Amino acid sequence: MALPVPNLDDRSWKQIVDEAVRLIPRYCPEWTNHNASDPGVTLLELYAWMTEMVIYRLNKVPEKNFLAFLDLIGVRLKPPEPAKVVLEFTPSEGAEGELVVHKGTQVATLQSGGADPVTFETLRDITLLPLHVVRAASSHRATVADHTEALASGEAHEPLFTGVQEVERFLYLGDDRLNAFNEEAAVDLFFDAMPGSSGPRVPTITEWQYFDGKRWRDMTVNRAESDSRRLAFGSHPGIEKQIVNNVETYWIRGKLAEPLKDPASVQLDSVSLRVEILGEGMAPENAFVNIGNYIFLPVDQGKSFHPFGEEPKFDCALYLGHKELFSAPEARIRLEAQLVEPSVVPAPEGSPDLVVTFEYWNGRKWAELGRTSPMGVSGVQGQFNFLDSSGAFTRSGAISFDRPIDMVEAEVGGQKNFWIRARINAGNYGAPGSYELIGQNWVFKEDRPLRPPCLKSLVFKYVREPRPIAHCMSFNDFQYRDHTDDLNTPYVFFQPFLPDQDETPAFYLGFDARFPQQAIHLYFELDDVAAGGGEQLGGSAPGALEEDLVQKGPRVVWEHWDGGRWADLLPQDRTYGFTRSGYLTFNGPRNFEKRSVFDSEAWWLRARLETGSYDLPPVLRAVLVNAVDAINGVTVEEVLGSSDGSIDQSFTLANAPILAGPELWVLEPDAPTSADRGIILREEGPEAIEPDADGAGSWVRWHEVESFFDSQASARHYLCDPIKGEVTFGDGRKGWVPPVARDSIKCEYRLGGGVAGNVGANTLTVLKQSVAFVQNVTNPFTAQGGADPESIEEAKRRGTFAIKNRDRAITAEDYESLALAASRRVARARCVQASDGSISLLLVPKAERGNGDARAVPSRDLIDRVAAYIDKRRLITARVNVGKPKLMPVSLELTISLKAGATADRVKADVKEKVKTLLNPLHGGPKGEGWPFGRAVGKADLYPVVEGVDGVDRIADLIIIDESRRLRVEMLKLAEDELPQLIGVEIYDRG
Repeated sequence: MALPVPNLDDRSWKQIVDEAVRLIPRYCPEWTNHNASDPGVTLLELYAWMTEMVIYRLNKVPEKNFLAFLDLIGVRLKPPEPAKVVLEFTPSEGAEGELVVHKGTQVATLQSGGADPVTFETLRDITLLPLHVVRAASSHRATVADHTEALASGEAHEPLFTGVQEVERFLYLGDDRLNAFNEEAAVDLFFDAMPGSSGPRVPTITEWQYFDGKRWRDMTVNRAESDSRRLAFGSHPGIEKQIVNNVETYWIRGKLAEPLKDPASVQLDSVSLRVEILGEGMAPENAFVNIGNYIFLPVDQGKSFHPFGEEPKFDCALYLGHKELFSAPEARIRLEAQLVEPSVVPAPEGSPDLVVTFEYWNGRKWAELGRTSPMGVSGVQGQFNFLDSSGAFTRSGAISFDRPIDMVEAEVGGQKNFWIRARINAGNYGAPGSYELIGQNWVFKEDRPLRPPCLKSLVFKYVREPRPIAHCMSFNDFQYRDHTDDLNTPYVFFQPFLPDQDETPAFYLGFDARFPQQAIHLYFELDDVAAGGGEQLGGSAPGALEEDLVQKGPRVVWEHWDGGRWADLLPQDRTYGFTRSGYLTFNGPRNFEKRSVFDSEAWWLRARLETGSYDLPPVLRAVLVNAVDAINGVTVEEVLGSSDGSIDQSFTLANAPILAGPELWVLEPDAPTSADRGIILREEGPEAIEPDADGAGSWVRWHEVESFFDSQASARHYLCDPIKGEVTFGDGRKGWVPPVARDSIKCEYRLGGGVAGNVGANTLTVLKQSVAFVQNVTNPFTAQGGADPESIEEAKRRGTFAIKNRDRAITAEDYESLALAASRRVARARCVQASDGSISLLLVPKAERGNGDARAVPSRDLIDRVAAYIDKRRLITARVNVGKPKLMPVSLELTISLKAGATADRVKADVKEKVKTLLNPLHGGPKGEGWPFGRAVGKADLYPVVEGVDGVDRIADLIIIDESRRLRVEMLKLAEDELPQLIGVEIYDRG
């Protein structure tokens, strides 16, 4: 806002004419014709016009004097501020050797619409690296979040150090015997812990699942039969084979139910599996009845059948084959025989000498499993623990035996399988009757009627005694580990569940190649809007802002994998613990090895949040490998002229205005003394002295100052007016006079800057000079920070406050005025004192006028710049937080009546635009200077604005909605550090 300047004389031309006419009777009474037609009045009007011109110039005297005063005290117009941007270069595929893009490389926008392209220059050399980020993830304890796809898409908005997906830990057990879950079976798992282990047992800390061909399903544990060593399961039909870590079999897995306090206390020695088939059992895969002479009759097991034929005799046999059952070692097999009811078929009756032998094929002969008779076998018999309760099939019962170790496949009836057979070795089941001639008659005699066994069903059941599981694997942190050999090795124990990889929050970056052993610059773009708080100042001496950032901010430790451990990377972290966008600079580590993390083989870096915390998690937008900062400007090298040794020499640049920070070099025939050299190096750095190529002396970079007030006679100082392009040297008492020499003064400066440099993302794509093996270049993010030169009105306002605050922040007004002086990008500033005595300095950045959706959130770069400026001018006891205002979301619902002939769509659009403008943080409010901080939004503010829109007759209803609470309110009340944020406007036409 322009400062009010009182006029010395505020009379207008008409007032001057009227005053002269009123004075005519006093000084010239004989002049009586005062009409406009009188020539004298015409002369009065001419003189009045000339007087008005003098008054106009006279009224400019205060402003000119004020401007002269400001010039006297050193208030100069500020030059344009250049926009800054991050450029990303992409090297060509297959390029070999070191690819360097040198400092000063120019990149521009495409020329369009007749406007000149906007040019940026890189600020340092960059060596392009042929590597990429292939995996990025955050983890904390038992959770993980994968950022890879989001970063690759270019639209990332990923909170760091927070897990989303639970990191599950599993113990996988695989065995073909687990196919028994498809039957009615009892399956037991036995877990033997390391002797002396006091930790929890696996059965008590796990939840189990099986794979049904599509997904993992939960299993039901028979808790009544389970304990700390044993897990008992029933049937789980549908289990199918699955490939786990390149092993295909039937798998079940135990999930760690909850994190362990001490995972190392859980140590396993062995895992055994026991299977028992229950229920109806399994029918033989093949069954034949051999009635002699190699006659094998297949059995239809869907019907009742005679196991030895209808007329059994010596050597008649029943062959039973089952590949899965008989191929399982150490199984206890049970053959259950159910006879047909006696009412249908008479019960079988064996002779007292009946012997039925059960045999198996061992590759050489049919070896005996056991013998039975009508009396059965009640005690275990032989090496196979043979039992028979069926009495050689004379009653319903079961035959049990241990599966022989040397049992092999054989071919019976053209079918290859594992076989057993039951053979009549002696006796019979009765004899067929015959007719005998007794006297004159044939009499049918049947001393022992033939009653062969007739089976209604014959099924196998079995128990596989506990035997080590075939495959055992653990799955921790997305990695499999095979423990099968550990199970089979005596006195070797293993830990199925490893501790959480990261006790503290961590962020991982995986690369597809090793870093070269040179300076590496990784750029991290963070979301400034999502990043919560501002910049905290206080607790240390003014000017120590960078030290405060390192000491007070979150401490993030960067590490790399060296093949055996996570070793310190020791970088220079310009993100200050992910609190702002910036570079991570480090030397490529010598011991940098590949490792599998999160199931990905890569070269990994890890950032651990060691101490501190965030109000809100940092939000990552991008990680760039081949990135470099660039500034909106074009470098010009110009020879200003020759020094003649006179005092107060002044030179004018060929271009103006220029950007701040030119480099002025003066050729000095004599080398600086050691004392002068120390001052030069302190003021301008180690590269401020260069020998002349022609041997005429040394080129020395002189130091720019705001005034010569503090300059000594030998000080190599100069003044620069970037708006006019003028360079001025001292008079020998305040500032040294450049030595006499020809073409001895040269200047390197930049042209550019202004809001035109705030170009959009991916618009800087034109390399203005050829760079070998660079495929393309772009700016992934919008350029920010460009501002036009300061206007005279802005300089007057700044100068007024400079006189008041004397460049020191004491009062709230001082803080606000200094924030405006810190950067041309600050549109408004508000200083608020908190209840704890601290100060909040809230910034509203500039935006294009008329932009109803003006962004009221300052960038991190702007906050840092203002914070650094304020930090040097605050009191040492002041605690200042430089940040953004709080935005209170509000929505409006309007019901309006339109005037006759008004177009509804046009009126609604105009109403929305007027409301947005009213609540705009830059151009809204009653005075058009931005909605005031802390001013409530009420209906009284909205009614005149809406009713003033052409076409609106009246407002039928107006509803204000506080979006933070989702409540309708009469007035949105705001605290003194809050501004309204208009979310939406709904307008209804009442008709």
